[in-house]
Amino acid sequence: MTAQIGWCKVAREQFAAALTTVWGQLGTDGVSAWLEDPLRGDGFGLRDGDVTLDEAQQWLVAWPQGRLFGAAGEVQWVCRDDDDGRVHLVLTSDHGVPAGSAYAATALDLETVGDEEMFLWGRYRGQAWREDRLSELRYPPAWRGPYATLQTRIYEHLAGEQRPYDRRIVRYVGYDGNHRGEMKGGGIP
Repeated sequence: MTAQIGWCKVAREQFAAALTTVWGQLGTDGVSAWLEDPLRGDGFGLRDGDVTLDEAQQWLVAWPQGRLFGAAGEVQWVCRDDDDGRVHLVLTSDHGVPAGSAYAATALDLETVGDEEMFLWGRYRGQAWREDRLSELRYPPAWRGPYATLQTRIYEHLAGEQRPYDRRIVRYVGYDGNHRGEMKGGGIP
């Protein structure tokens, strides 16, 4: 099946149902999370491969913005106060957007470009993650570095009659909290 992206807006009380319909699109090897809230003291949450559907359905209250992702797909959400209390959801999946889902009406085919990795802040030293520019890094306890990366998959939606330009889309695939430091193609971060 062709990789696709689709989006929808749902009322906050429909978030759990909209997430449930696409949970299987994320992959079966464990679901990870990237969570953001600039108004919280910690402002950031990260989970590696241990997210359950029950937990994720409750996060809309605590995390107004985030991504749930696995080997096969990703769901992003953003809550905006200026949008009648609705939640904007985006599904990107290697297996396509499920027919009949809220995302199906906006589904677009994607061309897979390849995979990349991004190094996250810090380095594991002295039994803890450290970064001189940050007061604290709270990565999962199983991560022992020396580096941590975020694996991504890159897609393109090619130009057409309705849009005269190509669009590049990046989806999160997984984390590596035990990265040895050599980048693809060589080099050290």
